[in-house]
Amino acid sequence: MTAETNPTTPAQLRLGIAIAVVAAVALLSLAVTVAVIGGGDPEVAGSFVLTFVALLLLSGASIGVARLIHGDDPATVDVAAGRATTQRLFGAVAVIGLLFTAFPAIMTPFPHVLAAAIPLVMVGVLARGSLSKN
Repeated sequence: MTAETNPTTPAQLRLGIAIAVVAAVALLSLAVTVAVIGGGDPEVAGSFVLTFVALLLLSGASIGVARLIHGDDPATVDVAAGRATTQRLFGAVAVIGLLFTAFPAIMTPFPHVLAAAIPLVMVGVLARGSLSKN
């Protein structure tokens, strides 16, 4: 017996995008709250991990938005337009990640501020993807 896969419907895709965006906003607001309340404590470094997870969710939502806009049927999809949309969305997510990484980095003491490298790697990958020319 072979397992059949059901294609994702636009309604399921919209629901997934909405859940990812809401979860990312919640994680980013939690990261900012930890940074503001924590002050100079080493626990503020945990906000960088929350920012990283939020950026992962926003990256997935960006891909979902591109699929929703341009379709995902191999016979009819406009690959160049989908790639351009994804690159623009990745650039926006990279800017958001940079802003939400810089704010807690200002409040974190020296040895623990090195944890900012976690989301900055993701920001670098997203920025590189948004600036690449294929």
